Amino acid sequence: MTETGKSPLVQPWDTIEIGASDYLNGDGVLRLRVIHVRADAAHPNIEWIHLLGTRLHGNRDGQMMMVMVRAAALRRPGAVIRPGPALGAQVPFGDLMPQVHLDSPPASGSTGTSDPQK
Repeated sequence: MTETGKSPLVQPWDTIEIGASDYLNGDGVLRLRVIHVRADAAHPNIEWIHLLGTRLHGNRDGQMMMVMVRAAALRRPGAVIRPGPALGAQVPFGDLMPQVHLDSPPASGSTGTSDPQK
């Protein structure tokens, strides 16, 4: 969340879809999966936002590109698609890691030590 309590205009993993006039040197509709947003994007009076992302073509990823996008374009309904859990949702770190059970017996043929001599 930003200081005012509102969610950011755009954040990593969002997908944006904007017209050619809404990004610098636009050459048609841009669909971009955002990878990085510069820190200055949180400034309330910013007009252009620097994004790094992967251009999407249909259901396929395309080239990685840096682009300057009009902040006003990102405020339009439907311009930003935010996937996954709601902003600020807590995802337990353990759910993202493979489960290791320390109390389970060693695999067959293993002595359970790190010394290859034993």
